Amino acid sequence: VWLKPDWVVVFDRADAPADRFKRVWWQLPVAPTVNGLQARMTSAGGQQLFITTLLPAGATMQLVNPANDGVEDTVATHEPMTQRVMVEAPAGATARFLHLVQGADGGAAPTAATLIDTNDGYVGVAVNQTAVLFSADWAQPFSQLRYTAPAGVSQHIITGLEPGASYAATVTATGAGVDVTILPDGDTRADAAGVLVLPAQPALSSYLPLVTASAQN
Repeated sequence: VWLKPDWVVVFDRADAPADRFKRVWWQLPVAPTVNGLQARMTSAGGQQLFITTLLPAGATMQLVNPANDGVEDTVATHEPMTQRVMVEAPAGATARFLHLVQGADGGAAPTAATLIDTNDGYVGVAVNQTAVLFSADWAQPFSQLRYTAPAGVSQHIITGLEPGASYAATVTATGAGVDVTILPDGDTRADAAGVLVLPAQPALSSYLPLVTASAQN
């Protein structure tokens, strides 16, 4: 999900036998600095790119040495993406990767992001006054969604719903944050991609796959 102008939220699902690794790879033109679960790259022109891993718990992030990764031997001629960052999930049969990618001016700090976890099979992140939620399991039928976003969040984007279906949504500001409840059958309709935006906005179609990562399992 692209949040104009500078943020992209990326969610990946990986299911495979527990003895097989689950990884997400990010390809970059310049070697970044990796600090914990955040990579920071500075372009030749001084602009910055931040990649922050929010899920899964226990994930590791590392810059892979091109000499040990085979990139130097396999990269296409004049290919600018010569550096790779690998994010690996802990051992297990299921992994859910959630990343925030941010472009920023030189010297700017990354935008604070808050992980949102629910008991209803959805996970997401709150960033720049917007909450973005994803269904952890495509096969799980929707019954309800309840979560609390940080105070100040004014827009909610819920993905993974039934395209064109109607939902009843309530958004209530409290002392602890913003409480959101989504139930089937109401007067708010998901779009053709199964995305529900609160408050409802007509003809909202700016959610484009502008940044991609390669998932591997």
